[in-house]
Amino acid sequence: MFGVAHSFYAFVFLKSVGIGFIAGVLWFVFALYRRIAGCGKIRTALLDVLFFMIAAVLSFLLLLDINAGVMRFYVFAGEGIGFCLFRFLPANAFMRTIITFKKKASRMLSAHKRKSDGERKKYKKIKKKRKKLLQEP
Repeated sequence: MFGVAHSFYAFVFLKSVGIGFIAGVLWFVFALYRRIAGCGKIRTALLDVLFFMIAAVLSFLLLLDINAGVMRFYVFAGEGIGFCLFRFLPANAFMRTIITFKKKASRMLSAHKRKSDGERKKYKKIKKKRKKLLQEP
């Protein structure tokens, strides 16, 4: 019986790490939205409140379902560890990749725009020369 209790605690801890990881993914999605949309202070505050409300509901459902609503330190520690695992390992790499892609895409679009602007100017010069040639004789 002693081994069963410890395995149950380990199961609850691992499940709380998973919930923390999910919270980290959710935080990443909100941060990505804020980066792309360029949110102001009010929208950022609202998104933060929404994130913490969702994270609180996830924690409450985990505690209610697995641990019969009993709050234990190792459950909250597991959630924090899961959040940090995602936040500091894959999230940074994802964010760097997305930012690099966004910069390259904007450079490509601006280069294309410059090229088309240059072609328009070139076309206008040719049109002016053609007008001059047709008017002189």
